[in-house]
Amino acid sequence: MKQTLRIMVIAAVVLGPVTAPLQAQGVLGTAFKKKYTLRSVACVVCHIKTEAEDEHPLNDLGITLARRLEGRNVTQRLDAVENADETARDKVKEEVQKELLDVLKELDAMKAPSGKTYPDALRAGEIECAKPRK
Repeated sequence: MKQTLRIMVIAAVVLGPVTAPLQAQGVLGTAFKKKYTLRSVACVVCHIKTEAEDEHPLNDLGITLARRLEGRNVTQRLDAVENADETARDKVKEEVQKELLDVLKELDAMKAPSGKTYPDALRAGEIECAKPRK
C-alpha cells in the first residue's frame, strides 16, 4: 500500500507541471478534428519537436494561431475550472472550443509554408501529426 501511494505521489509531482498545456491542447485538438475532419492531432501540429522537455517553440501554424488567440487566456480559463464541477468545466470548454473554431475560420484563407491554404495542407496530411480521415 505504501509503495502504491509513493508511486502515485511521485507521478503527481512529475506529471503535474505537464498537465496545464494539455488542457488547451485537448480542446484545440478537438476543434481541429471537428473543423478539418481529421482522424488525430498531436502537439507537434503547432509545436516544433525538440529534445528539451521544457521548451515548446511554436511552428508557423502555432505562431499563426497564437497571434489570433492572444489575449483570450485559453489555457488560464481551462486551468481555472480544472477542479470545478463538470457543468462549469463543460461550459468553459464549449466557450473555448467555439472561440477556437472562429479562429480556425480565419485560418481557412491563410497560406501554409507549402503554398497551400492551411485547411488543404491539413487535409493532405502535409502538416506533421495531423492525420486526415481516409
